[in-house]
Amino acid sequence: MVKAVLGCPKELLKPLSKGGFSLLIKGQAGTGKTTLTLEILNNMSKLGSVLYISTRASPKFLYEKFPWIKNELPKGCIMDARVTRIPQDTPSNLVFKYINEMNIIRNLHSRIEESGEELVTIAIDSLDALKINLGLPKENFDLETTLVSMASKEKVNFILVSEKSGNTMLDYIVDGIVTLTREIVNNCLVRKMYLEKIRGVEIDNPVILYTLKDARFTHFESSHIPYPSRFESPPLITSEGKISTGIPSFDKLFGGGLKPEGSVHLLEVGSEVGSYYFWLIYPLVISLLRQGIPVVYVPSAGEAVKDTEVWVTSFVDKGLYEQFMKFEEISGGMEEGFSVPKRSLEDAIGIVRKIMSDIDDIRDVTGSPIVALIVSADIIEYVYGVDLASQILNILTIYSKKENIMEFVIVKYGQPEIITRLSHMASTHFMLKNLNGIILLRGKIPKTGMYAVTVDTSKGYIDTNLIPIQ
Repeated sequence: MVKAVLGCPKELLKPLSKGGFSLLIKGQAGTGKTTLTLEILNNMSKLGSVLYISTRASPKFLYEKFPWIKNELPKGCIMDARVTRIPQDTPSNLVFKYINEMNIIRNLHSRIEESGEELVTIAIDSLDALKINLGLPKENFDLETTLVSMASKEKVNFILVSEKSGNTMLDYIVDGIVTLTREIVNNCLVRKMYLEKIRGVEIDNPVILYTLKDARFTHFESSHIPYPSRFESPPLITSEGKISTGIPSFDKLFGGGLKPEGSVHLLEVGSEVGSYYFWLIYPLVISLLRQGIPVVYVPSAGEAVKDTEVWVTSFVDKGLYEQFMKFEEISGGMEEGFSVPKRSLEDAIGIVRKIMSDIDDIRDVTGSPIVALIVSADIIEYVYGVDLASQILNILTIYSKKENIMEFVIVKYGQPEIITRLSHMASTHFMLKNLNGIILLRGKIPKTGMYAVTVDTSKGYIDTNLIPIQ
């Protein structure tokens, strides 16, 4: 599963928990260096004492920008080291005074001795501002060398924050290097952490996606999505005049939920996403059925209808499922040989009529004026070819808007012509892509930023969530 993990990655916690580790955090302004540093100290405070030496911002500013540190970080661990004189807005006991390098080393030794035998982690944010305050040349690395040496000898962790993104001599001195970036992908913000060097630790994933939502550092990890060991009914979300997708964060992108009138929603599945889009589709189907809305489903090529049945009936009464859900499997392909027979316009009209008939039948059986139609465009294009598939999908789109049907069209990355022809008719258009093993969603209609798609089954149901990259 993909999960959101609050705090710093385990690759950093492992060496820091042993002590004597020097970590360099690099990145341009706004990449989250301070946020990550505070999160590391929060994690390390459970193992020993921590100290945050701020050379750029006052404790008052930090408490306002990161309100969570008031409850999470030990009181008095944030020291004001902005200038060599006592700042008027900071209590004297929270001031880290220094005149030269020797003063800094003495004060740090004093702090380490006060802590006793416990593990100590000290962060200096930022190293660049501290050197400016001391009047040290940029090319002088004596202070950094002393700090790294102290970390090794005293078994103390030092976290050094720098806004220098290029390589310097410091890169060869420290034990670990992390670079934070803010990149623009498809006109959307994406944040990446690069684990460039972590001495003594095997790095499985050198690139980690993260968000700074709510002034916290949250990163994303990918792993297998297990079948629930127990089953609980997912929360039934209802809203007056709207229909829930079963995913509250997804509902927000639809303006609070789906409108019950005829509409067409396009889900574009990018390369290497694979079957991950099912974690949006399964909660949607479950939610629709539980709200009394029947579903006609045209499954994808190679999709096992049995898998969908297993997941859906785990959370929906079997009788309701059998009455309110109908699959229309389009034949063609392997069961007819390795080459797909050439289809005619008459064949295309036939499948359209069959789907329309399914909708009429399920309306009669359930008495519901609203019907959801989920269509996988890949099997239609595979069997009928691009031109006939486009005509089929266009007719279904017009029919859906006219006949009060909520239609969801799933289009794969290898169907650019279908995407182009359908996009101008879509009420909404969302796109999924795989970036460094994490599935991201963004809206084209409506236009949105990037969201990481997380899935959790530990609660006994499919808990899909969209977490904004901020």
